[in-house]
Amino acid sequence: MRTSSITIFSKQATCPSAETLVSYHTLNLAYGAAAHVSEHLSSCEFCGAELKLLSEHVPVEEEYREAEIPAHLRRLAEALMGTAELSPLMSLSEISCERERLTLTDA
Repeated sequence: MRTSSITIFSKQATCPSAETLVSYHTLNLAYGAAAHVSEHLSSCEFCGAELKLLSEHVPVEEEYREAEIPAHLRRLAEALMGTAELSPLMSLSEISCERERLTLTDA
């Protein structure tokens, strides 16, 4: 009877992180850590493929600005989370539709 050894192509607990692989690629690892990653890469096809991908598509740190939440949605969210009191004259549906009325084309 033949036994087959199936290798699962996925990141394992012993694999270095993507950040470590990027540091390895850019030569920003200490000698001991770089040697460990190099040894790991010699036997791990997944990390080899990940290193190739990361070296061709280096992650870019992007700056972003938080979007302002429209006032009517903020009031609805606060009311749903219980951090604000609803006006006795307004229901939740009135708050959510206060500014914009949806039409069938919006759905």
